[in-house]
Amino acid sequence: MIIRRLTVILLLRPLPKHLDEEAVVDRISPEKDLDGISPVNLAKVFAGDKTGFAPCTAEAVVEMLDFAGIDVTGKRVTVVGRSLVIGKPVSMLLLKKNATVTICHTKTKDMKEECRRADILVAAAGVAKMINAEYVGKGAVVIDVGINVDNNGKLCGDVDTDGISSLASVATPVPGGVRFGYNIGACKAFVYRQQKKTDKKLQKVKGYGMKVAICDDSEQDIADLKEKLLKIIEGQIENCEIHVYTDVTKFLKEIHTIFFLMEYFWILICRR
Repeated sequence: MIIRRLTVILLLRPLPKHLDEEAVVDRISPEKDLDGISPVNLAKVFAGDKTGFAPCTAEAVVEMLDFAGIDVTGKRVTVVGRSLVIGKPVSMLLLKKNATVTICHTKTKDMKEECRRADILVAAAGVAKMINAEYVGKGAVVIDVGINVDNNGKLCGDVDTDGISSLASVATPVPGGVRFGYNIGACKAFVYRQQKKTDKKLQKVKGYGMKVAICDDSEQDIADLKEKLLKIIEGQIENCEIHVYTDVTKFLKEIHTIFFLMEYFWILICRR
């Protein structure tokens, strides 16, 4: 298989212990940095520079709020976690949308009270089911960014979803929540990067194609995601193919045939 052009780079972390993660990140070109983790992109995000690309997970939080029609202007938003991948960049993105943002971390005094004040609570601490009913105010919107494994070996987030169900007006599930926004963010990042290379006025990208596969057991979720992707891609990419699957066995059988030609940028979206 011949890869004719390397369009973007997505670094999946953590890296093996013998590799210097910081050195690897420093070598990623900002223009090819799909996940927005290079120092140049992060600096631009913090400075409010529109030419910078934020990490896709941070973009995903904003995308989900937009998708749900939740206006953050003037709202009290508390972000639990201060990592460069989600905590800090999502705070900057929400500040840009005129939210009033508080960042909580391991040294925060009376974190539970700070969280209870929030209209929107973003959990990105990396601790399984840390956010329980003591952290959530009545009617709050709760976005769970965490991916953890509980004592029973099952995937879970940073939020005790069952424990906060009577308090939160909206709470994203894990798995299956922020991942939706992440895929949209990755798609946007690719389109915008190609537009930037072609014309700063964001004209149609010529000579590029995109192939997308969506595999999910929910036909409604597939339809929602496909509609959102088409809105982003429409008029921006010359050729786009979207393949949908509800049967993972069929998906695995056809995936090599569909995505063999690497002239296209391709995205795989697989949700549990």
